[in-house]
Amino acid sequence: DEQFEQWFIAWVRAAFKAKGNASVIQLLVEWSETISKTGRETQKRFLNYCIQFFRQALLLNYSANSLVFLQPKTPNFKLENFAPFIHSANILEINKELNSAIYHIERNGNSKIILLDLSIKLTRLLHLKEAT
Repeated sequence: DEQFEQWFIAWVRAAFKAKGNASVIQLLVEWSETISKTGRETQKRFLNYCIQFFRQALLLNYSANSLVFLQPKTPNFKLENFAPFIHSANILEINKELNSAIYHIERNGNSKIILLDLSIKLTRLLHLKEAT
């Protein structure tokens, strides 16, 4: 899980910075190449870990603190600071895209392309504003 946490945090940070900054897209390409070098089962376990991470952030954002069990060990990353970016306007789409990536990896799709596509979609989804 520690490796998954490092991959996840590097991924969301790069995806967040990538909006309007084409040079950061290279970080997402490198990230997808790194993950695609692992086996398919590791990739699927990682994407399921991501679903849980996003779920924990959503619960924290909506003050369901008693249900939050995830405590990231990475310095300079606080779930409390990440949580406001995960809300009702984007969580369903994020979950759908992660599950779609798992589905395509299971069916022997090119994981590098699947993960890069997922990263670009995440860039857009993280910047959605919550409906008021």
